[in-house]
Amino acid sequence: MLEPNTNTSLEFLSTIGRLYFLQNNHRQLALQQIKLWQGHLREHYFLQTREMDKAFVEKLANKSEIPEDAINKILLLCRNIQSSNFVSENTLIEFHRLLDDFYKNSK
Repeated sequence: MLEPNTNTSLEFLSTIGRLYFLQNNHRQLALQQIKLWQGHLREHYFLQTREMDKAFVEKLANKSEIPEDAINKILLLCRNIQSSNFVSENTLIEFHRLLDDFYKNSK
């Protein structure tokens, strides 16, 4: 009898996250968090994430029941992280806090 497959995705992400953090590669870790968040938005809210404009923010706010200003803060940090060559530890912590609040409070 074969053993059932185990989902080790979260374990893998945790390992990769620790690796980036220990290497002080905060930008790479933040970029991975952005990809995961965008995937979550596509999967749970059926939203395209190519253009995250005002209409996107309104749709996401309605579907997730997260205030538009909180979503705009996340998107501003996403843009800053993507356009920057360096991300500080404080920025990474703030970004993680915003995403964590989104995940915990979204519907």
